[in-house]
Amino acid sequence: MEEVGCINERPIHRLHILGGWVHSYWKCRGYYAACTSIIMNNDIRGFGKTIEVELLTHIANGTRLPAYNFDDSLFDFTLGESWLADDFIDNPECYLQGISPETDNFGLHAAIDLWLNLEEQGHLIVTKYSNPDYVRALFHKFEVRE
Repeated sequence: MEEVGCINERPIHRLHILGGWVHSYWKCRGYYAACTSIIMNNDIRGFGKTIEVELLTHIANGTRLPAYNFDDSLFDFTLGESWLADDFIDNPECYLQGISPETDNFGLHAAIDLWLNLEEQGHLIVTKYSNPDYVRALFHKFEVRE
């Protein structure tokens, strides 16, 4: 959610929806981490909340507008559990939590490999808020439990 202006001294927000991204899919999780590192590197704090898929699909497709609570200046969703996006950058256990393991834990192994590849390519910038050597070592030595 981004504040884009004010009307009558009340903030107006734009909602950015990552349509089509599946929270439990290993590729999405890796790219969530990369997006998070980019926004954190620009001093923006990222967090997430789960939401009912059907409602979000309608909003993402433009077939329904989200309810907006003008008194609180917030979108009015029934939200589920919270998650901190920066946990995906520097904590392998949090990064893997809820990922579909797929056959023979392929999804979990692929998620770790994707994180390491993105970090090596410079898409996971962890230097601003943590020790990159330490974090890289955590992901390198992390073992998926069978």
